[in-house]
Amino acid sequence: MLGVHKLINKDKKQFAVSFLNILANYFLPVIRALETEGTTMKNRFLGLIIVVIILSGCASVGPNGSGKPTIMTNPPSYLQSFPLNSITQDQLIQDLGVPDKSIEIGDQLYLSYQLGEGWGEREYIYALEDNLVTDVRYNDQGPYNGSSARQIQNAPPE
Repeated sequence: MLGVHKLINKDKKQFAVSFLNILANYFLPVIRALETEGTTMKNRFLGLIIVVIILSGCASVGPNGSGKPTIMTNPPSYLQSFPLNSITQDQLIQDLGVPDKSIEIGDQLYLSYQLGEGWGEREYIYALEDNLVTDVRYNDQGPYNGSSARQIQNAPPE
């Protein structure tokens, strides 16, 4: 369990860097544009409201309890809290939408959801057996590549 704690602490630093990068690339130009000469207080307030609405859309939990991951999702925390063996395929699709890829191997179905592109691409692969999500794997080019919800939760294989 100590290894998971180290994993989560490392990810906080990575999250902070990613958050600041997104802030600098997307929101600072909007704020700078609103601070130009002749901009009224009303326009600045509306711009601030837009930024808050965009930021509040970063985290969402589906009606069935499975959260929809985003680029800003902390992988170890997401995998730790995912309700294994209680979400059906229909519930997962209702919460996350149609998967980007799916493949069936033997009795298992794998649904893949991809976020981002290029070096920042992340992938969550949900393994289903008997119509229930039995594991979630996370893939990227970073330190959490190959992390598994079953491993992090120390859940025995079904």
